[in-house]
Amino acid sequence: MREELRRIEPTDFPIGTTPTCINALTSRMMGNLRHRPCGSSFLCCPSCRFSGRTIQIFGEFMQLTSTGPFHDDEYAESFISDCFGWHLSDHQKISQVLCPDCVTATDPRRCMLTLSMSMMRLPYIMCITLNTSKFNINHTLTYLSDDMDVIYNLRGIVYGDGNHFVSHLITDDGKIWYHDGITTRSHCLPEGQLEDIPDSEWLRTSSQGYSQRRAILAVYIRN
Repeated sequence: MREELRRIEPTDFPIGTTPTCINALTSRMMGNLRHRPCGSSFLCCPSCRFSGRTIQIFGEFMQLTSTGPFHDDEYAESFISDCFGWHLSDHQKISQVLCPDCVTATDPRRCMLTLSMSMMRLPYIMCITLNTSKFNINHTLTYLSDDMDVIYNLRGIVYGDGNHFVSHLITDDGKIWYHDGITTRSHCLPEGQLEDIPDSEWLRTSSQGYSQRRAILAVYIRN
């Protein structure tokens, strides 16, 4: 795989001590041209249907850079589910942005843009890169589709410190495995069961090995 990626784009995927960008790597692997965006969240006026800025593009590959359902960094930290906004109530979807086109509404609340969703399809796998340490990782993500809950389960976390990647793998039975290409090589080491670990700090950092690394990529698979 590394040789093939290097052949396609040697600048983004070097061999040796030069670091590889996790965003570029994941985008290349998951952003196949056949996989068009699945949908998006955006600001919309419930009165005149004006469409504002796009908040989040949903697909097999996504990046999170700002916290909160409106991606305005209102909160110091956010769960991935909060950034997606799939579970919000109608009240929680109301933003603080006034509709620029709606000037006749008598109810001022109707002039506020609200968070709306448009989904053409639901991806089977979602790889979400976390650009900062201010994101918390959910065990599951739930999307309400046609009055049915579609659940995505956490199946992997990649950690990095700028020089080296390690990972946790979570199997269907909730068992957590640790992998480091240098120390464990082709093997994974068991670290326990998901439900038996009360401290969620392992979702944010990996202290295995010689240094502590933060979570930079979360992988979810649809049930």
